[in-house]
Amino acid sequence: MANTDRGVASLNSLASVLRVMIWLFMAALLLCLIPTLAVLAREMQWADPPLEVIAFSALGGMLYTGAFLVAVIPLILWTHRAHANLRGGGLAELEYSPGWAVGSFFVPLVNFVVPLRAMRELHNRSHGGLPDWSQSSVASVASWWSCHVAAVLVWGFLSFHTALDLLTNVHFTTPPAATTGLTILLLLLLAGSAWFMLRIIREVTTAQVNGTFAAGAFE
Repeated sequence: MANTDRGVASLNSLASVLRVMIWLFMAALLLCLIPTLAVLAREMQWADPPLEVIAFSALGGMLYTGAFLVAVIPLILWTHRAHANLRGGGLAELEYSPGWAVGSFFVPLVNFVVPLRAMRELHNRSHGGLPDWSQSSVASVASWWSCHVAAVLVWGFLSFHTALDLLTNVHFTTPPAATTGLTILLLLLLAGSAWFMLRIIREVTTAQVNGTFAAGAFE
C-alpha cells in the first residue's frame, strides 16, 4: 500500500508539471498561429499585414517545436507512472505494460493502434472499470486520438511535400495558400490534441488520487 501511495503521489506531481508544459505548448501554438494567419491573408489577398508579423511565424514554429519536445518528457513519465500504478494496485488482466504503453508511440504502424487502446485501458481501469470494459469508448480519449492522428497525417503530407520540393524536381501544383492552410489546420489539430490530453490527465490523475482504480482489484 505504501508503494501505491508513493506512486499516486508521484503521478500527481508529474501531472502538475505536465499541465504547465502543455499550456506553454498551447501558448507557443498561438504565437505561431497568428502570423501564419497573416501569411494566409496576404496569399489570399484579403489583407496586407506587415512583413514583421509574417516573419514571426518562423520564430513561432521554433517555439512550439521546442515546447513540444520539453513536454514530451513529463508526458512519457506520467503515462508510465499511471500504468505502473494500476499494476502496483493489484489490478488483474491488464493488457498493456507501462513500458509498452509508452514505447508503442515510437513503433511505426503500431503507433496508429496501440496507444489508443492503452490509453482507453488506463482511463477505464483507473475509474474502476472491469477488464471486460477496458476498451469501452471514452469521449476525451477518442477526441484526443482523433486530433492526434489527423495531425500526424497532415504533418506527414506537409513533410512529404517539402521533401519533394527540396530533394527532387517533382513539384505539386497546388494553390499558393494550400500549404499555409494545411499548416493552420495542423496547428489547430495540435491544439485540440493538447487540450484533450489535459482532460485525460485530469481525469486519470483524479481517479487514481481518489483511489477509484483500487476497486477494480477486488472484482
